[in-house]
Amino acid sequence: MPKWQRYGQTFAIGFMCLLYCGLGLLSVRLLFFTREVPPAKVAYFGSQVVMLIMTAGLIGMLIRLRRRTVTEFTYDGRALRFRTLGAPDMQMRDLSEIAAVQEWRGRGGSNGYRFRFRDGE
Repeated sequence: MPKWQRYGQTFAIGFMCLLYCGLGLLSVRLLFFTREVPPAKVAYFGSQVVMLIMTAGLIGMLIRLRRRTVTEFTYDGRALRFRTLGAPDMQMRDLSEIAAVQEWRGRGGSNGYRFRFRDGE
């Protein structure tokens, strides 16, 4: 992956995390620091808790995406070496650790490949 794509991915993930943090802070503010209590307290409380859970889940998904997006790889016939956006150090997996290889398709066609390792990653 070229540097400009890495920077674009990092910027997009950072921007979305900031946006979701802002939504989470807005929910906390509405939940705990509102003087006027609406007539339907339970529905109001429930909706704000659901919003907090959603923002935390979305931030977790973005962080997971960053840790799993491969930016560079080499394969020498015996071992697969790769770097991800979240971990700049080179990781190495032996060929016997790869459980499955699938094509990763998007709207425009093939985007790359998905590797599933025996340990579940």
